[in-house]
Amino acid sequence: MAEAERPYLATFAPWLASLGEDARELARCLDNPAVPAPVRILVAGGLSYLLKSLDLVPDGAQDIGLLDDAFVLRIAASLATFTPGAWADAEFGALIRRLAADAEAVRAFLGPVYPRLVEYTRALAKSMARGRPIADLVVNDEARRGFVADIDAWASVYEAPSPPQDPMALLKLRSFLETRLASSPGA
Repeated sequence: MAEAERPYLATFAPWLASLGEDARELARCLDNPAVPAPVRILVAGGLSYLLKSLDLVPDGAQDIGLLDDAFVLRIAASLATFTPGAWADAEFGALIRRLAADAEAVRAFLGPVYPRLVEYTRALAKSMARGRPIADLVVNDEARRGFVADIDAWASVYEAPSPPQDPMALLKLRSFLETRLASSPGA
């Protein structure tokens, strides 16, 4: 069964390499008034997931510990594509299209777990970031600046881990997500 996962190793490796820059580019949209507020909230939720998970990478799982973050950012981008005006800013629109297109590989990889991760990602818009509701990052300049600075600081020092070489690592990731999402509200 693990051999069925082998093609995803090559698909997901570049996502780990670009995670820091993807996060930095997404964070830039939070300051862009041309990007609709609902899109900025979805993006902030995905970025908040990334910041919260950085300290939670379990020992021995560094090769898969950031892939779920890459998945969540792509799903947030995919959700954003359904928001009217999501393409108002051409540069941001190109970024959203690129990341949203990748969400199809996440769907294929996760199979029946994918809809639960989509709902989880959607619910992140109602979560907290830096002790404030995610929506505050759209309306509160100070909170937004601090949040964007945190993302930028992390992205500046981010070094992509070696991508997983063993398809079993991807089975572990799917199992991790299945377990985590089974206990998540709304799952």
